[in-house]
Amino acid sequence: MAKIFIVILAAVLFVSAPFAARAEESVIAHTTSQSFVQDVISSQKPVLLQFDASWCPFCRKFQPVLQRFHEKYKDSVDVYKIDADAEGDLMIRLDVGTLPTVVLYYKGKEVTRRLGFADDEKFSNWVAEQIGKLAQEPAKP
Repeated sequence: MAKIFIVILAAVLFVSAPFAARAEESVIAHTTSQSFVQDVISSQKPVLLQFDASWCPFCRKFQPVLQRFHEKYKDSVDVYKIDADAEGDLMIRLDVGTLPTVVLYYKGKEVTRRLGFADDEKFSNWVAEQIGKLAQEPAKP
């Protein structure tokens, strides 16, 4: 009986080990429909919004990528998460139908969006390319 318990315990620990990292608290702030204008529209910096849900496996896989990006570029790009389950009205208003979705805003306007998972290099390159395009645009009166 003790051997069966040990085998079951080992199996549970082995299977649950990859999920342990998910328990870490993210330092990425959440925005809501109530704080959206203040957090996103009024920001003078580029803003990345990530729409995700706790049940979405690709969202969970993307979380460390977004976290590392945020830690590296937090002084130049604001990053917010939006809980798709809690903010369904905002998802509809912003026409988001796929998770994860990352939307880039600049000066209150949507610039572009990216759907699905991307690794660190692809994601950082994508953001750099998009922000580079913004820097090349002539100033509007």
